[in-house]
Parts: sequence; C-alpha cells; structure tokens
Amino acid sequence: MDYSNLRNLRVWSNGGAGIAPFALVAPFSYFATNGIKSPQAPFAALGDQVKITTAHQFLEGKGWLYYILAPAKNKLDIDVVGDPGFVKQSQTANLYFPGNSPELHETYQALLNVPCIVLVKDSNCAANLYMQLGCDCEGAYLGGPWNSGTSKDSAKGFSATFTYDGPAMFYAPDPTSAIMADVAS
Repeated sequence: MDYSNLRNLRVWSNGGAGIAPFALVAPFSYFATNGIKSPQAPFAALGDQVKITTAHQFLEGKGWLYYILAPAKNKLDIDVVGDPGFVKQSQTANLYFPGNSPELHETYQALLNVPCIVLVKDSNCAANLYMQLGCDCEGAYLGGPWNSGTSKDSAKGFSATFTYDGPAMFYAPDPTSAIMADVAS
C-alpha cells in the first residue's frame, strides 16, 4: 500500500448515521466477462485507492436488482479480523427485507450461496456515496433469518446479512441507470 497520500484528518465529514432504505444487488452471473471493476491506479488523491470510478459492465438484459428495505432498520458494519500483521477488513450489511410473499421467499432462496456485488447508499443522500461489498475475486454472501414478528409490534421479513471479507470501497459511477426494469406479474 502506498502511504504517500496520508494526511492529517482534522475535520470530520459526513458523520450522520445510517444507510438509505434500499440496496442494489447483482449476482456475479449478471456481469460481463471482466465486468466487475475495482479502484485503478494512478491514485493521485487521498481516497482514490478505495474508489471505483469505472462503471461495472453487465450482460445484455441484466443489471442491479433494487430491493426496498424497511426504514431505520439497516446498517453497514466494517470490522477487522485476523492475527496481528495479517488483519483485513470484514463487512456486514444488516438489511431488513420487509414482508411475506412467495416472490420474496423465492428471491431470497435464489440468492443464497451465490456471490454478489452489493451497493448500499449512505443516508446522506445528497453526498451520493455508495459503498460496495464484494469484488471480482470474492463476492458478498447472503444469510439471515425470516421472522413473522408479532401482531402487537414489529414487522415481518428477512433480517438479511450480506457479508464480505475485504476492503471498504466506494462506487463512484451513478448505478441508477443500470437498475433492471420491473417485470410485470
């Protein structure tokens, strides 16, 4: 890693908590050959080593799957794992997929054990910051239980987790133009 760009960080920015109530998900099989992009040198400014500036390339007819999430129930955690000298980052997106329907359960089951790229948007929507879980070498994987909640309180849905052991990355291109069209049922 190049340390020449390191600077004092005396002023914090974008300190508000949370992520937006939606996630963009794409299985590896949706991407064109070499279509999953990563940060590219030269790294001129601080932050460039964790910023993807080239849009991912999808196969014809494929793109991001848009999943609405229950508000105020979602977060992204980035931790470190490993022995000293061998530490790496580990990310977990805790996402709440609300509801109970055959479509929700089938979608959830279809994504189990499938490597994915996942984008979650920072709650400061004006900043337009998307954090990416997964890279071309290792995908983010889905897990987590479904719960009916109770009739007195709570909501029913999947307490989903996408996990990825790898560095934090920001996805700079606007992903909204690559969201798949809704399919009429």
